[in-house]
Amino acid sequence: MLARANNDVLPHEAALKARDDEPLEEERRVAYVAFSRAQDAMVVTYADVDEDRRRLEPSCFLDALPARVRHKVHVEDAADYAADVPPRPAKAPRLAS
Repeated sequence: MLARANNDVLPHEAALKARDDEPLEEERRVAYVAFSRAQDAMVVTYADVDEDRRRLEPSCFLDALPARVRHKVHVEDAADYAADVPPRPAKAPRLAS
């Protein structure tokens, strides 16, 4: 799983603002490693807006993924998504020693 794949996070804001291309290329290599290490499946998440409702952009590196492996799911509200997630147990079960 790769969470929060937004521009300013992956690639980092500093790499996007750098005067030369090296920081951005290093971020691209990091993204490539993350994308290429998935064996069976990979889930990549990004946000459309932040806490202050400012618009966010998905990582520019996501465009490198072939369309045949992408499936976009849009979640309007965390409460909508949470309705499909089973509740956590009140107390975590103890693991056998």
